Amino acid sequence: MLEAFLKHIKTENLINKRCKALLAVSGGVDSVVMVHLFHQAKLSFEILHCNFRLRGKDSGDDELFVVDLGKKYGVKVTVQHFDTKAFKEKARISIQMAARDLRYKWFEKYRKKNNAGLVAIAHHKDDAIETFFINLLRGTGIKGLTGYRYNNGIILRPLLFAHKQEILNYANSENLKFREDKSNQEDIYTRNYIRNNIVPMFQKLNPNFGETMQGNMRNLEEVEQLMKLYFASLKEELLVKEKNIEKLNIAKLKQLHPLKSSLFYLLQGCNFNSSVIDGLASSLDGEPGKIFYSRTHRIVKDREWLIIEKLKAAESEKEKTSFLDKVQNKISKPLNLSLRTQKREGLSIPTSNKMACLDELQLKFPLKVRPWMQGDFVYPLGMKHKKKLSDIFIDLKIPLNEKENIFVLESDGKIAWVIGYRIDDRFKTTEKTENVCLIEWLNGE
Repeated sequence: MLEAFLKHIKTENLINKRCKALLAVSGGVDSVVMVHLFHQAKLSFEILHCNFRLRGKDSGDDELFVVDLGKKYGVKVTVQHFDTKAFKEKARISIQMAARDLRYKWFEKYRKKNNAGLVAIAHHKDDAIETFFINLLRGTGIKGLTGYRYNNGIILRPLLFAHKQEILNYANSENLKFREDKSNQEDIYTRNYIRNNIVPMFQKLNPNFGETMQGNMRNLEEVEQLMKLYFASLKEELLVKEKNIEKLNIAKLKQLHPLKSSLFYLLQGCNFNSSVIDGLASSLDGEPGKIFYSRTHRIVKDREWLIIEKLKAAESEKEKTSFLDKVQNKISKPLNLSLRTQKREGLSIPTSNKMACLDELQLKFPLKVRPWMQGDFVYPLGMKHKKKLSDIFIDLKIPLNEKENIFVLESDGKIAWVIGYRIDDRFKTTEKTENVCLIEWLNGE
């Protein structure tokens, strides 16, 4: 097996000998064999171990085993503990997905912090087949059916040349000790059910099923690569980028056939599943305002555009509120604003929408800066009746994504300025105004 391992890492150019590899080691047979092969090949490495605190005493015993394994081979072992159940509840995902997200985020953080090489995962051919069926059930499209990549620039998989039984045989021949996870035999998890029931059924029908599946996945990968090239070119043609958002023109999208598949590939990397894509495709002829979420992005259906935003960029500023007064007369968040007062006499009133000139006497400090909300209203200049901001925004044909970044300046619960748009009639300067409060939006556009 050592010879096959050396051939595999050379053929696929997996190891950079100038960098120390990080081996993700659970203590199971796959990762223990991987450690042994790296040691036999005289490759530089250290060990990373995740304790997800899911299996009681067994989790602690796994950790101790891996620490001892590091001592045996004379390499550094770093252990990270996770509150996986709490993360699962917060993220509203399965326990397996929670563990996966936690470990991969930590691996990448550790790798960057220590300027290390790639992270080696002990996936083998049978893992790839199980993942094929899992992704088939999830409806991930062709990309999810192509199997694992040997090296994706962050993760490398040096055991993908071998089947599980080959790894077990090697461990036994070398008298390697390893930990056994009893939960792997239970069918309560999807992967386990596929491993214990689905794959054996296909193997009965085709004794060479493992190799047949490897060929199928290679063929699908080639198809996926061709589609990737086509849609990369199409995306470059259709996508419009503006600051923190990307936009797709709805009229042009509706010309694509088949529409759902086109949307799926144009939005790859945004983590939208097939059911969301179906809803998105159906919404193109509907009214604006619908919002579609993935765990990393959201899409706002506007009149003419699908507006794509990363969740952090979309939500972070909306949660912020700040205050302005004559002492604290400058703020940088959520908007960059400055305040000053001066006599009205001789003042030339600016007309820029980046500046509000308000009657100081009508203001009550501190002034509150906050995101606008549904139900907010102002008295437009020259009018004696109020008007909802939502109606004003419709009149001005402000796109949905821009609406969400609009803030207001509030005085004693009354909106004095819709920042960047218009002031309220109740706070305007008149001939009777003695002192003017000038509030400038320094980074307004």
